[in-house]
Amino acid sequence: MRDPSAEADAAKLLGEVARIGSNLNQLTKAVNTANVEGRAVDAVSVAAEVSILREQLSGLQERALNEGAS
Repeated sequence: MRDPSAEADAAKLLGEVARIGSNLNQLTKAVNTANVEGRAVDAVSVAAEVSILREQLSGLQERALNEGAS
């Protein structure tokens, strides 16, 4: 028998990963559009945003591993 709370937690984690993926896609599109249009891209800002996304994914991974160990 499946644990409904575990399935809900997994669904929530999957939703959060999808949101982070969407943010990454938006960032990538903005950088590519700027490049195509010949506009400057602030590499420091892009790196900061990618770092935030990486931290969010790392936190989700840690949370998933901790919940799986419970």
